[in-house]
Amino acid sequence: MGNPQKVFTAFPGDTITSGPVVADLSGDGNRDIIFATQTKIYALSRSGAVLDGFPVSTIGSEALSPNANRITGSIAVADLDGDGKPEIIFGTEGGELYAYTGASAKLLPGFPLSVGDGLAGSPAVAYDSQTGLLYLAATGMDGYLYSWTFKGISADQVQWGSLLGSSYHSNSVVVPLQSQPGQPVATLMPASQVYNWPNPVTNGLTKIHFFLRDNARVSIGIYTFAGDKVADIQTNGVGGSANEVDWNAGGVQSGVYFARVEAVSSNERAVAIIKIAVVK
Repeated sequence: MGNPQKVFTAFPGDTITSGPVVADLSGDGNRDIIFATQTKIYALSRSGAVLDGFPVSTIGSEALSPNANRITGSIAVADLDGDGKPEIIFGTEGGELYAYTGASAKLLPGFPLSVGDGLAGSPAVAYDSQTGLLYLAATGMDGYLYSWTFKGISADQVQWGSLLGSSYHSNSVVVPLQSQPGQPVATLMPASQVYNWPNPVTNGLTKIHFFLRDNARVSIGIYTFAGDKVADIQTNGVGGSANEVDWNAGGVQSGVYFARVEAVSSNERAVAIIKIAVVK
């Protein structure tokens, strides 16, 4: 056994309130990492980049009390509608149970569901081979147990069914993943998947996001509108995954800047240019 190697460190800027859950949200054969802050759900790639569409927020839902939108309990992951794309399932103190499709970060039709006066504990999902149904259950603060059924196909629909992962409380994942057929990525670094967030930059820090088909050396130059370079970032990007690097804009003035992102692999080169607004 070798020494452990740190892959990344992630700080969402808010208090993390749940333990991490691992599941393949996009069907690419790689497990992603999901966790909750007080009012947001984050999904990160294996390289630590926030997946497209995340974080999703409970702010904006009807608040029945000051803490109604706070996420409580653990996260479950299961394919509730049987389309091969698992949902991230979680609840709030106000008693709303959400299910977001991990591949699109879109709320599943029919959700949120109501759990009495508030969620007590964590939601759980299980497949019943006898009935052929998928069961979602949650306990309400009113003392009732709430349960819903969904079309079942197999036990493989459940990637993380409860607080400790499985009915054995193993809290581990041992089943090999099978990637689903998808559209091949034609270029090393698709321009549509190069962007920064947040944009505009208001607190001095932004993340430059890019997807790489293959491992590549990535160079990022930040320029003013007049063409003066104000920052230079070099990093090694992970292929088959979204990647992110931080740019601290605290040392530049308000204005519009351009980031030139260049990726060079063993046999290909790709360049994308994005616009970054800095507001102070």
